[in-house]
Amino acid sequence: MLLDMRDLFSIFDYFLILSAKSSRQLDSLVQAIKDELIEEKVKPIGIEGDGEAGWVLMDYGSVVIHIFTEGLRDYYCIERLFKDAPSLEVEGIG
Repeated sequence: MLLDMRDLFSIFDYFLILSAKSSRQLDSLVQAIKDELIEEKVKPIGIEGDGEAGWVLMDYGSVVIHIFTEGLRDYYCIERLFKDAPSLEVEGIG
């Protein structure tokens, strides 16, 4: 889920929320995102959490990425906190 936060927050523009089926898949997603963005010469401001914890937050400034294992995403339902943010379609996902 990609949320447009530009009209709600001034600290970042977009919030991407992803789910992983397992902690191993979560770690793989994190590494794939890091690798792809490094190729584009984009470095994170910070990364918190890991697959063992069941969540990772990746701060890239104007884009914040939060990845949960499916169980934790269902439990926290973080998108509910940002229900006023428009959800955007992402080509190739879904």
